Amino acid sequence: MVAPPDIAVSIRGRARIAKERMGADERYAIVEIDIEEVKNDMTGAIVVESAITVSVRDEHRDWFQAVLGEMEGM
Repeated sequence: MVAPPDIAVSIRGRARIAKERMGADERYAIVEIDIEEVKNDMTGAIVVESAITVSVRDEHRDWFQAVLGEMEGM
């Protein structure tokens, strides 16, 4: 995971399927991850300039809200 200006970490843990098929979209599953270790990968010699930024297209907003709502309801 990276985020400007100074976050770069590795995360290790165990994952399990919490829900094999989502009601909002059966092509997706919900996976829970128990985090066991977070390792700081930053050094003083670098600066994180950017991170991955995503957005939802207008035609998919209802789907996205349904998926998020199902995850939040768990």
